[in-house]
Amino acid sequence: MNTQATMKIPRTHERVDAPNGDSLENDRLQHDSEGYVVSDDDIKSKSGNYVFTVGNVGCGKSTLQNLLIYRLWSREDIKFDYVNKDGDHRHDKILNDWVTNLEQGNLPKRTTQGLLQEFNISIAQENKKKLSLNFLEISGEDIKSIVPTLDEGEKPKLNSQLVRYLETNKRTISKRFIFVSDAEENRKNRNAPNIIKEDVLFNELLRYMLGKNGLSMKKLQVLFVAAKWDVVSKEYTSVEQYFRKNFPQTRAILNSDRCDTASIPFSVGRIDDVLVKGVEGDANAQ
Repeated sequence: MNTQATMKIPRTHERVDAPNGDSLENDRLQHDSEGYVVSDDDIKSKSGNYVFTVGNVGCGKSTLQNLLIYRLWSREDIKFDYVNKDGDHRHDKILNDWVTNLEQGNLPKRTTQGLLQEFNISIAQENKKKLSLNFLEISGEDIKSIVPTLDEGEKPKLNSQLVRYLETNKRTISKRFIFVSDAEENRKNRNAPNIIKEDVLFNELLRYMLGKNGLSMKKLQVLFVAAKWDVVSKEYTSVEQYFRKNFPQTRAILNSDRCDTASIPFSVGRIDDVLVKGVEGDANAQ
C-alpha cells in the first residue's frame, strides 16, 4: 500500500494545533472511563468485523484509534453511528469525549494495564453498503507481556480477555490487525536495544498467534503503521525502507503466505483519507 498519513506529533507540555486551528495546552485527557469494561461472559457471543490494534507502551495505539473516530465524525459524506451492543450509555459518552477532546487539541491518556474496552461503530455512504466495525482499547503492557523475561515464575502471556477474542471462530469474528510501531524509538542514532525491541515484540506476538504452541491462527491480515513518522521522515526514504531496516524477523513472518500485509506512515497534526479509504474499501468488498 503506497499511501501517506502525515500528522505532527506533539510533545509532552508543548502546545498543539487542534484540528480546528486552535492552540491549546497538550494535557492528556483525564476522564473517568475505566468503569466501562468488557466482561468475560460477553465475549462468547461476540460477532462481526473486529480490528485489533497492538503495539508497545506509548507507541500511539490510542491516538490512532481516537483520530480515526474523529476523522469519520468529521466527514459529512459519511453517515457515522455508534452501535452500542451492550446498552451501556458510557460507550457513547467515551466516544463523544474522543471527538470533542481531539477537537480541542487534547490527546488521549494511555490505557490502564488490565483494562480492555470494546467500541462498536457503523459507517455508510450513499449507494454503498453499511459497514459495522468493532475495535478494542488495550494497554501496551498487556501486549508486551508476551515477550519472555528472566522471571521464572512469569510465563509469557497476553491479556486473557484478548486471547478469548482471538480464539473465537473466524466465522463468528472477522479479525484484522493494526501493528503500531513507535518510529521515535527507531531513529538511526538510537542504540541497538531500542532499535530491535519492537521487532522482538512483534515477532513473539506473531509466533504466538500463528504457532502450534499458541493460537494456531491460519492467516492474518495486518496493517503495519509507523507512528510519529515526522520524527524520522528525513532519515528514511520511505515507510518500506523503515520496516525493512528495523523489523527483519517480523517481516520474515509477515512476508509469508500466511499473512496479507500493508504499511503506512502516520503522525499527529493532519490526517489524510488513508484510514477512511481503507475502511470504505472493506465495505465495498462485502
